[in-house]
Amino acid sequence: MDTFNYRAQDDVLSKNYPPWVRRTIEIPVINIYSAFIESEKKYSKNAAVEFMGTLITYEDLKNEINNTADLLNSHGIKKGDRVAVMLPNVPQYVIVFFALMSLGAIIVQLNPLYTEREIIDELQDSESDTIITLDEFSGKILKFYPKKIKRIFFAGIGDYLPPIISWIYKLSRRNLTRVNFNENIIRLKRNKNLNSRETPRNNIDPENDPALFQYTGGTTGVPKAAVLTHYNLIANAYQIREWLPDEFKYNISFLSSIPFFHVYGMMTAMLSPLLSGSKIILIPDPRDIKMTLKIINKSKPTAFPGIPTLYHSIMNYRDVSKYNLRDIRVCISGAMPLPVELQKDFEKITGAVVVEGYGLSETSPVANINPIVSDNDITHRRIGSVGMPVPDTYEKIVSIDDGITEVPIGSPGELLIKGPQLIPEFYDFWHLVNCKLIPAEIYYIILS
Repeated sequence: MDTFNYRAQDDVLSKNYPPWVRRTIEIPVINIYSAFIESEKKYSKNAAVEFMGTLITYEDLKNEINNTADLLNSHGIKKGDRVAVMLPNVPQYVIVFFALMSLGAIIVQLNPLYTEREIIDELQDSESDTIITLDEFSGKILKFYPKKIKRIFFAGIGDYLPPIISWIYKLSRRNLTRVNFNENIIRLKRNKNLNSRETPRNNIDPENDPALFQYTGGTTGVPKAAVLTHYNLIANAYQIREWLPDEFKYNISFLSSIPFFHVYGMMTAMLSPLLSGSKIILIPDPRDIKMTLKIINKSKPTAFPGIPTLYHSIMNYRDVSKYNLRDIRVCISGAMPLPVELQKDFEKITGAVVVEGYGLSETSPVANINPIVSDNDITHRRIGSVGMPVPDTYEKIVSIDDGITEVPIGSPGELLIKGPQLIPEFYDFWHLVNCKLIPAEIYYIILS
């Protein structure tokens, strides 16, 4: 079996890594809910979530997670169940995410913008029989009950809005499809009961139990579920934290605009920050640039993970000069190539360091990030590059013809990645074409 030449790669990387980044780190074998509880114990009175003027502390978030886990469990949700979650960046996503993690259930990520056909395909492929979504999607989702799904939980954004805003919001939604709640169509109400109890988690195996099904078509064109374990996601959260300079590692604020239903948004704008005691500032609709700018101006986020189209939309908004963006200090761009001109222009209007990274759903998703240093630090930073592999991640480029032979520097080929954030498998991937996992100590993944 072909293996990576660790020594040769580390000799090169050690000369270019930022001084605060360790090449290898200790990653705890722990489930996601337990990792959150460790963070909550350290930062219990700090704000964890900010949403449209509403603040939720770590302690209150823990209570709402536990209460929601009890509700879900009382309706039959248990370890190994696939539960479709179709939510934008609202508090319920955060709460449901950790509640399902505590139960050992598997989240199946669904995009709220999916067509009915796309929703059905992923429900059937994942064998999900339960969905958690917003009441404003009831007209679409109720069509699937009871033939395609047997259980629906409807949440309402108004539960987490300040009273006056909530009243206005509910008035604007008067024409929603009426929902007749019953034992299988359940209202997911906000529950702030302070006497919540932690759900038993002793039966979760972090290294082998799936936490998430993330559908991706990146390697085959046909969407398939990347199976992400608890350990995969924990590893990537720790890798990202290690990459950040010390002043950004803990207890800062993140603008959480990129959708959580994409693993990139979920990891960089939700899970990694919350496991580090930071506050996430939720943007439910990243297409609403005016609202985004108002929130940036008022809430003053420190970090802003995003994508090039989002940075471009903000920079070209007609009234952008009316808003203060200078509190943003670091931006990590992913999902697509970051044009150098856009990178430099966004740095000018914010004063932030903007760096590009690379990843894919199969790597939880972050594999590479450029060093987070100023433009003047040419020793570490490479403008126009996706950067270097994060700690404990090893890469090489091999021949397209045989998938084994390493190609010379500068030559095209296939990228092989090895690391603790790499998925063990695709769910039911026997039908895939031109996509394969090669077993090693962990796995290499070949990307065509």
